[in-house]
Amino acid sequence: MIIPILTQDHEHAAVLRTPTKDVESFDEELRDLVADMWDSMYAANGVGLAATQIGSVLRVAVIDVLGTEASKRRLVLVNPVIEWHDGQENAVEGCLSMPGKSWPIVRAYTVSLTYQSMDGLEYRKICRGLLARAIQHECDHLDGVLCNSKADTVSTW
Repeated sequence: MIIPILTQDHEHAAVLRTPTKDVESFDEELRDLVADMWDSMYAANGVGLAATQIGSVLRVAVIDVLGTEASKRRLVLVNPVIEWHDGQENAVEGCLSMPGKSWPIVRAYTVSLTYQSMDGLEYRKICRGLLARAIQHECDHLDGVLCNSKADTVSTW
């Protein structure tokens, strides 16, 4: 089900700046949340979405840097933690919660991430480039940080 994405000026936008809670129950409710997140992200033409962006306080994010429902690169991150990072690159980022705006943001080029699957299995992944950037962006959301607070300059698309 497509759930409207909260924007920073929405009446319930406080959830966007609230750190999330770890998922403890790997159940049907979690699977339903993730399905709704995929539907909502693709409907908005995004490449990533944090649960906070649809009003949930759970530490869950979905990412698909190809941005297509047929993609084989769909990644569900439950309770993600960035363990280390290396290098840096500057790129312009947008955010589904702040439509029409973008910011130049310096992020790590490589990240090492631990996370759980929807079944509670633990994984470690090393990512680079756009995927590493998307992971950092979504983990910021899960920590209650919006990308405009990471940038010095605001531009409009």
